[in-house]
Amino acid sequence: MHFLTDKELSERAKHKTHAKLATLDCELEDLKNDLKSGATGPITIEEYKLLITGVENEIQVWQWIEYQIYQ
Repeated sequence: MHFLTDKELSERAKHKTHAKLATLDCELEDLKNDLKSGATGPITIEEYKLLITGVENEIQVWQWIEYQIYQ
């Protein structure tokens, strides 16, 4: 089994956090646009707002992880 060096692990973690944050930003934007246009499908507005809050919370968590990596 090949073990990554600390530097390799750090670089991969940086790339993964950046990619995850970019994906979550897009998801949040899409959810907000859908809510604004009323395209929420079969779920209620309140449920849709909960989805948005959940993504916002995930962004905060991943930003914290990213901050820890860059220290």
